[in-house]
Amino acid sequence: MGSEFFAASGLVELSSIDVVLVLDLVGGQLWPGYTKHFVTGAEGAPQLSAIIDTVRAPTGLPVMRGGLHLIETTPFGLQPWSDYDAFRNRDVPIAFFSDGQNKNYHTAADEADTLDYDKLSKETEHIYRIVEAVADSTATIEYERGAQDLDRDSETVLALLTDALAQGGLIDALGLSDASRAKLQTTHDAITGGDRSAATLQAGALRVMCYAGTSFGEATCNSL
Repeated sequence: MGSEFFAASGLVELSSIDVVLVLDLVGGQLWPGYTKHFVTGAEGAPQLSAIIDTVRAPTGLPVMRGGLHLIETTPFGLQPWSDYDAFRNRDVPIAFFSDGQNKNYHTAADEADTLDYDKLSKETEHIYRIVEAVADSTATIEYERGAQDLDRDSETVLALLTDALAQGGLIDALGLSDASRAKLQTTHDAITGGDRSAATLQAGALRVMCYAGTSFGEATCNSL
């Protein structure tokens, strides 16, 4: 609500904003023990995406790059997840940094001691380097509606599904059923077999997000 008010208010001329970098749920783990860091949204501004590509992440911080459509295109319609939406809707380039909704999300268990502070420190350094790189760049960063990078998306979703299915991964960490494992394995195999369609990639990313979070039960996630 605050970002929508700001973007609509005219307090700051939006044409004077080069890039909006949004941090939401940084420092968490998508499931217990998962240390990877997600950067999405930059696909909408190829110049910004290229700048982020040049930034080296700190040692021990694997970065997952993907398109926002992977997590926003749901069976219930378009679902933006954070403050970036108010700016993207007005063609301001954005990048969204997040670790996703986990089982503590919007619950009484969401306490400071559930954060991964080592990961948060590395994420802070990574984002700082990106801010520096954007500030130092002479490129004109422009937003392109509908831009996607399905090749990068497929690599990211395949890696996410591989991690989820691995020993100690999402399925094991959350004690999910064989039916859930089969759902993820089917999508994993489809991508491995060459299916890089947006629909398949979205199905994989959304199902992992659904299992990991608190909005829906496992049975509902399997029905998506």
